[in-house]
Amino acid sequence: DIIQSFLSLQFKGFDPNLLCVATLLFEGDREKVLQHEKQVYDIATKFGGLAAGEDNGQRGYMLTFVIAYIR
Repeated sequence: DIIQSFLSLQFKGFDPNLLCVATLLFEGDREKVLQHEKQVYDIATKFGGLAAGEDNGQRGYMLTFVIAYIR
């Protein structure tokens, strides 16, 4: 996580104050999931984005419930 954070912020030049983050949950059969993942990742790459990985996605997904609970 530390290495990925360093690479994202220093190497890629992302500004944490200007980031937009999305947590996506792909559902369906394996073929459809792989197809949708590729489409989303291709679009993200086109605009300088990147995939943060499944572990970070799970944390983000859990965070949506925490935020809803706090509200």
